Amino acid sequence: MARKYYEEALQINQETLGRNHPDTALAYNNLGYLETELGHYEQARPYYAAALVIDEQLLGAHASTASDTLNLAQLEALSKKWEPAAKLADSSRRIVREYVARVLPCLSEEEQIVFLQAKDTAALHLCLAMGLAQRDVPEIARLSAGWLANAKGMRRSHWLSGLC
Repeated sequence: MARKYYEEALQINQETLGRNHPDTALAYNNLGYLETELGHYEQARPYYAAALVIDEQLLGAHASTASDTLNLAQLEALSKKWEPAAKLADSSRRIVREYVARVLPCLSEEEQIVFLQAKDTAALHLCLAMGLAQRDVPEIARLSAGWLANAKGMRRSHWLSGLC
């Protein structure tokens, strides 16, 4: 039943807002999430990928683009495709930081840290869990070392207090 409503929402968004609109991307993401929750990982992939393409084209380095990228990373991790999952998760974290540096400079450092905590915590946890589980894979070990060093640096900013 939910699928029917998500598909209708996608169709309405495409017809009224166009195929390249952030709300259309969100509708694709919702369908991807539904398929993921049902364990249909291969069916979820094209929905997440479509959302990412739209948001990359329209928004560039934006929190929505980072979220789309993280959704694909989580999907790859669920599919046990560790190296693509690690690269996508790393990309998601970098997009969030670029977005903060480029778009949110008017916020105080503390407000930027709060934003990062809200938008990057899931990616950090996914990254560190992959790093631990796949520590024998050279590329993931390399990325994991960077994630850990970055997390330690962020701790100095009080972002990770209570998380580590």
